[in-house]
Amino acid sequence: MRCMRKLLAVAIISILFTGGAFAGIYGTDFMVFQPTVDGKDFMAVQSGRNLASGRLNVGAFLDGAMNTLVLETPSGEEANNGFDRKGPENLVLNVFGHAAFGLTSWWSIGVAAPWIVADEELEQEGRTLYSGRGLTNVRAMTKLKLYNTKKFYLGLAVHVDWEQTEGNPFVGDEVDLPFYTGELIMSYHGSQWGLALNVGYRLRNQGSQFTDTVDNNEVERFPYIFPLGNQITYNTGVYYKMSRKWRLLWEVYGNSQLEDTVLNSTRIKGALETMIGVRWYAAKRFWLYAAAGTEILHSVGSSDARVVAGFNWQIPVWGNKRKIKKTTLKPVKEPAPEPEPMPAPESAPEPVPEPAKLADADEKINVKNVLFKTNSAIIDWNPTTTANLNEALESIKKVQDKLKNVIVAGHTDSRGKDSYNMSLSQKRAESVKRWFIKQGVDGNMLQATGYGETQPIADNTTEGGRYQNRRVELGLFFK
Repeated sequence: MRCMRKLLAVAIISILFTGGAFAGIYGTDFMVFQPTVDGKDFMAVQSGRNLASGRLNVGAFLDGAMNTLVLETPSGEEANNGFDRKGPENLVLNVFGHAAFGLTSWWSIGVAAPWIVADEELEQEGRTLYSGRGLTNVRAMTKLKLYNTKKFYLGLAVHVDWEQTEGNPFVGDEVDLPFYTGELIMSYHGSQWGLALNVGYRLRNQGSQFTDTVDNNEVERFPYIFPLGNQITYNTGVYYKMSRKWRLLWEVYGNSQLEDTVLNSTRIKGALETMIGVRWYAAKRFWLYAAAGTEILHSVGSSDARVVAGFNWQIPVWGNKRKIKKTTLKPVKEPAPEPEPMPAPESAPEPVPEPAKLADADEKINVKNVLFKTNSAIIDWNPTTTANLNEALESIKKVQDKLKNVIVAGHTDSRGKDSYNMSLSQKRAESVKRWFIKQGVDGNMLQATGYGETQPIADNTTEGGRYQNRRVELGLFFK
């Protein structure tokens, strides 16, 4: 859907050489009513407000006008007047199709094309009127917003018209098209009502009268009608908001001719009509219109009665999302945290006493013949080992109350690696310590230390010496 909207907008823009449809008097001269094509605020009166950027407006109006045509009357009581309107049975139905596009928020363009779709009695006493069914003219226009405040808007519109009616006596023969119009637009928009005023100047390239050849003589086809010259245009309108969806409209639109265009006619030069109607906001961006009006001046193109109905539909092509104002949330200042109390300075750790050394012991007890499983710290509980450990236990218990520390020292001979012997001696000393604790000795005073082969008491080169070096010693430290 969004893609189709863009393609439609591009197609319309590519057709237009200038823009925006907005006039109430232009086009075929007996069509006084001309709806605006941007659909802003009124029907035939231009608003100073523009279409939103990227917004396409399409619309159509059906206009039924009673007694708006004129015809030459060659005989009868109207003969002295040259021409006048037809009888009350004269009715013309016009359809106006239009489209406008907002290029920016201050510039829009558009195009309009009115058609006569039905008429009555276009022949009388053998004379045919200049008008007929079909396309009457093509209009291309542009509108600029020059200045605005919150409620007041000032703009400028330029219109270009290409007349399509053949034999129009008010346009003339051999005329240079198109016609150009410049229009100043002012509008006020309050909370409940609005007002607009349009004043313009229309520059017409005045053609010559149409002629027919009769008996080798040129005869004027419409001897009492001269092509229209330049015009002053003026439109004004007021709207009142009856509710959120309903709006009451009152409009006046017309023009004044700067040169005489008819002779001996009951119709004055220029046209002026008024109309009252309603606008209903039927759906999202879709409006319906209905109005009725009549002439103020008995003039060229004015009608005894006019009834109008139509619609405008605005389609977002781009920029259809509302801009959401970004708000920056101010950070909430949290109260500064109370400073944590300074921890009390930690007291310096008590120095770890160095392990007692066996050499410093007050007394040494050599526990002989404590045997272990081969390459193991498991005690071999033979009678000799048991007797010797029990004897050492009794020695400790006798002086336990006086003891501060006891070193359980493990020793090996020199066979094997030094690191292996050091580890094995440490494990064997711990095994003896665990046995002493099981026998009731305070474990806090026991310290197991392995010395490996570092403190031999005999020659490791002999079997007897190695046997003596494989031992457990107790070092007693008294209070």
